[in-house]
Amino acid sequence: MTQTTASKLDSILDAYVSKTVSLQKLCDICTGTNDECDICTMKRHWPLRDKLEGSGIYLKSYGNDEENEYGYRNSFLTGSYARGTSIRPPKDVDFFWVLDSDRYATPNQPDPAQLLEGLSQALSTQKGVSIFNHKIVNIEAQYRSICVKFDDDFSVDVIPAFDASTSERELYEIPDTHLGRYIESNPKVHKEALNEAVAEIDLPELKNVIKLARRWRRDAFEETEEKPKSFHVEIAIVQILAGNKLGTHIETLQLCFGQLPGYFGEPRIPDPACPNCPSDQWIDAYLSELSAQDKSLITDRISSAHATLTKAVELEKQGKIVPAIHKLREIFHDLPEQEAEVLLKQTKKSFTPSAHANTGATPRTRPWNPNSTPVV
Repeated sequence: MTQTTASKLDSILDAYVSKTVSLQKLCDICTGTNDECDICTMKRHWPLRDKLEGSGIYLKSYGNDEENEYGYRNSFLTGSYARGTSIRPPKDVDFFWVLDSDRYATPNQPDPAQLLEGLSQALSTQKGVSIFNHKIVNIEAQYRSICVKFDDDFSVDVIPAFDASTSERELYEIPDTHLGRYIESNPKVHKEALNEAVAEIDLPELKNVIKLARRWRRDAFEETEEKPKSFHVEIAIVQILAGNKLGTHIETLQLCFGQLPGYFGEPRIPDPACPNCPSDQWIDAYLSELSAQDKSLITDRISSAHATLTKAVELEKQGKIVPAIHKLREIFHDLPEQEAEVLLKQTKKSFTPSAHANTGATPRTRPWNPNSTPVV
């Protein structure tokens, strides 16, 4: 992709993704107690880790398990927060727990559903407990994790895993009740794949484009509609942009939305953490369960966003910056009011004659009719 000079729209998107879309750190040192700080919200997973261990859940012990960028070897962050692609307001954070297989193993591994239900029951003792002034209101097993939900709708998804590493690679096995078996995974590979997709200088731009796409996804679909999975959208964008030198926000978004419809036909993306796994474990395996109508809805929304971006760019080239901003807001609904819009309002206001201005003419309250009887 050719690098071009940033436009006014690109400057607007840059400010938007920095101040409105990205997680906001408002503390010098986040302690978890500032509800206005997104990073403080995310910090709830650390006290929760200690409380969950106190519930009788046994983690695998590693020698010299020192904290690193992910957490610890036996309990570490995964998901969009770990990859740096989360958007605000924060909804959840994913937390990998590597279990002590000696404590849980049967002749084989425990049945996935039994493991998740058993862990959920063990954690149920924490219901009602407060962390940073927010109570845990529900704990339930999901198809791959246990969801710990707080009173403000924020949740921590605890993903239990068993270490299946070999001398050649780090690997984990996690339960999947939809498939009825354990599947191979290593979420650290997802972060590495993201970081290696483009040159280091373009990595912040790649993450910003992913955040903007996630924001579009959040607003573009009704709750009752099937929507693309956010991780699928992220991986598809990584594949589209891999090896490219990135342009402006607008150019990169146009490229991505122009090619994304091709990623919503049949499954085509193996999990980077397990490239040789069966297709029912692929990143986009869920597409097999969607109807043709659902897929059409998704691709139509993507194509509509692409057309809107293209129109916004055309309007800006014509010098119509305010209509271009209005177009952009059709995609990003919470785009703040821009200076150009404020100036236009002020200009219109200053040229609007006052309803009571003295023009020197006799005011009329009804249209003049030459054939009407004069009013005395």
